[in-house]
Amino acid sequence: MKGKEKTYSLMWSVTFVGAVIDLKNEVCHTVSIGDCTALVNDDVLNTNKETDNHRTQKFKTITDPSNRVFIEYSTPENLDTYDIKLINNRPHYETINNVKSLILMSDGVINYNDIAQKFENKDINSIWHELKSMNNKTDDDKTAIFFKSLS
Repeated sequence: MKGKEKTYSLMWSVTFVGAVIDLKNEVCHTVSIGDCTALVNDDVLNTNKETDNHRTQKFKTITDPSNRVFIEYSTPENLDTYDIKLINNRPHYETINNVKSLILMSDGVINYNDIAQKFENKDINSIWHELKSMNNKTDDDKTAIFFKSLS
């Protein structure tokens, strides 16, 4: 209630991940909100060698679950006006050079906490093939997009 007027309000959260890829210069600019994830494969990461019993990841994980956006919609009881507020709107931006491939995933595909453990020591092509066959039983959206440079 605002004063004596009865109001209705609804709050929800939004997550997002997107990328703009400069093919000519092999540069990728990502933006993420919440726990959606980008997995990036680049030449620098792929040239890492095995040392002793330790292997390095062949991809970079970009996510920031702390920056989830909350949206609040409110309207008075007579529904003649409304107000929409963005709360905690801090997108995470990152630029990656030498990009060869990229996977963008919504938060329903795999929990960001499980990525390193499940995909450790795997290349991004293997990860993509595993993601296609995963069937997580959640009510959350499941979207994954794969980009691979042919050069």
